[in-house]
Order: sequence, then C-alpha cells, then structure tokens
Amino acid sequence: MTDPVARPVKILVVIPTGQVFGLAHATLRFFKHLNPERFSVRFLVTHWNDGNFIERLNSLGIRFDLSYLGFLSKQPTWSNIRMTAECLLRLPWLFWDLQRLRRQHRFDLFYVSGYHLLIQMFPILLWSRIPVVCHVHEYYPDTCFYRVLFRLLDRAVTRYVVVSDAVRSRLQALGIASAKIEKIYNGVEAAAFELNTSAKDIFRKRYGWAESTPLVAFVGRVDEPKGIHDFVEAARIVCAQRSDVRMLLIGRAEESFREEIDRRVREYGLDKVVVICGPERNSPDLFRSIDILVAPSRCEESFGLVVAEAMAAAKPVVVTRAGGLPELIQDGETGFVVEKYDVPKMAEAILALVDDRAMAVEMGRKGRARVEKLFDIAKQTQVLAGCLADMVAMNR
Repeated sequence: MTDPVARPVKILVVIPTGQVFGLAHATLRFFKHLNPERFSVRFLVTHWNDGNFIERLNSLGIRFDLSYLGFLSKQPTWSNIRMTAECLLRLPWLFWDLQRLRRQHRFDLFYVSGYHLLIQMFPILLWSRIPVVCHVHEYYPDTCFYRVLFRLLDRAVTRYVVVSDAVRSRLQALGIASAKIEKIYNGVEAAAFELNTSAKDIFRKRYGWAESTPLVAFVGRVDEPKGIHDFVEAARIVCAQRSDVRMLLIGRAEESFREEIDRRVREYGLDKVVVICGPERNSPDLFRSIDILVAPSRCEESFGLVVAEAMAAAKPVVVTRAGGLPELIQDGETGFVVEKYDVPKMAEAILALVDDRAMAVEMGRKGRARVEKLFDIAKQTQVLAGCLADMVAMNR
C-alpha cells in the first residue's frame, strides 16, 4: 500500500506495562518492525512497573516517558480498592503529562491497548480530537457492564484492531460497528525459529534425560484459568501408557498455586514426570527443545502467542476450543483441537503425537508453513502500518 502521508506519522503508544506479558511482547514486535522513516513512535509507560519493559524499550532504542497509568478494578477486595483509588487520585498527573506530551510532540495518532487505559484517558482523547486506535488483545465477557462501557468508550475510538475473529465477534456483540473493526493477527519472528545446528536442547540437558525422551510442554502463566489442572490430569493418563514422557510446566506461578500443583503431582505419583520449570525466556531454543505444545486453556483466549511460536518452531500443538485458539491451527493438520475440560481427549491427542513421530513431524512442518503465511511479524506489521497511515491521512 502506498503511504499517503508525506511526513512521518507521530504515534503515542500507551499499553499496560507493569509487567511484560503477551500483550507487551506482541506490541513491541509490531513497533520494532515499523519503518522509522514512516513512523515516529513514543511510548508512555506507567511509574508502577517492574523495570523489565523499560529495559526492553531501551534495548530497542524506543523513546518513552513515564506517567501514572494504573489498573481499575471492580472487584471488592481491599488490594483492588486501594489500587483503583490510587490510580484515580493520580489522574490529574496523567492528564497533565498527556497534555504536555501532546503539545510538545504534536502526535498524529494515539495507540491504546486495554479499556482500563481508555477510561483513564477518555477526557483527553475526546478533547484532543486525535485519531485513536484501540488494539484489543482481550476477550471481554458479553455482559451488560461491558456493553454499556464499550458504547461509551466508542465515542473516543476511531478504529479497533483485533487479534482474532473471536475477538471481532465479541466486540460486535458488545455493540461496536463492524466497519470500525480490523483484524490483524499477532506476529511472530518466523525467521528466528528456523532450525539450525547450533540450537540448544535446554531441558534434556538440564534434567539429565535421554535425547529420545518425549517432552510435552505448557508455556505461559501457570494458573487455574490456563487449564493447568487439566494438564496434570492429562499427564496422569499419558504417563500410565508412556512412562518415558515428561510433561513440563514452563512459566510464572503464584506461590500458593504452585504449592497446590506440587501437592497434586505428588499425590498422583508424578513428581518425576511432571516438572514445574518456572519462568523461561520465550526463546526459539525453548520451543525447539520440546516436542509438543499443549494450550489447555479454560478461559476464552484472544489469540495464543505461544501457540504461534511453537508452530514457528515446527512443533505440533494441542489446544482447547477457547476463544481465538482454534483459529491458529488446522485441526488434524497442524495439531488437534479438543473441547475445554475434556481431559481424556487431550490425553488422546498427546498420545497420538507421541506414538506417531512421523505424523508429529509432518504436522509441525505444516504449522511452520501456516505461520509464514498468516503470522509472520514482517507481513503483519505491513498490514498494521497501512491501517495507521490511512487513518492519519483521512483525518488530515
């Protein structure tokens, strides 16, 4: 698409950045690949952060400013009430910072992720009349609260970018016009996941397992909505038939939940089979080191970045029918889709891939081709760049 904008488009990017999770990874990938001659990007980062996101911005040479961007919660717990109150009390500082940055840099576009941030910025977004892109990475419940909220916030949003058809359908159900929604899948650095002879075998070397040991992994936030209990139950079935299989839980877990899973693993006698590895950097070597990825989510996922990354590494995947997860794969071609909570079918799919190595390799090959076609970050960034430039051109 020809860029209709004569000078670089100036964008202020505002996303939740207290910690670096999937949304932050996906956003950084997009803006890392935008052409700096066409787009001048600046991030607004919350003071309430653990430092990891700032470190990543510095490593990429992306400019940023700090302000008070919090998290609003309607849950009536003391910690949530205190967090929401502190966020609301700091709103004057946020308004001041936004106005100062707007006057100083004369932005052409606001790029915002998350309705919490839209609520906090709402008066400035309405008053400034600058186009607003809301990149939706969440699958919101279809309730009266969210229908009223989005119809209000819609007054400030020019275009919604969604990461899956599942999210598009949910926004439409909440009252957003289809003409304002554009689907752009999250992107993966496909080239980084190509097989090479220098790839590390992380887990077999770490735990002293044989090279032939089949490794089945969950990668992500280790908590109940992600289906960890179902993963452990499936491990019980799988390892009753294949004692050589090892099941890995790779990701960050709250201490109380980790202890709960540890207890269940010991009760089942799986302490040598199910390994809680803790958080690992989502590197290509991580996905090359496993044989099968399982995404057993019980919640409605918006996309599933780790699934795309595993496919980029030519690994077959097993996912639940949860939100946008089934869109990533072709059932029976690049992996298997099972119903949420269906532990026997999940175990059956895992065993089919473990027992038929040739099928697993072929599914991985087709998955890699699907990533190159639909989820490569370079291609997806071009689509996003065209969307942003067209919005600014129309506004001018």
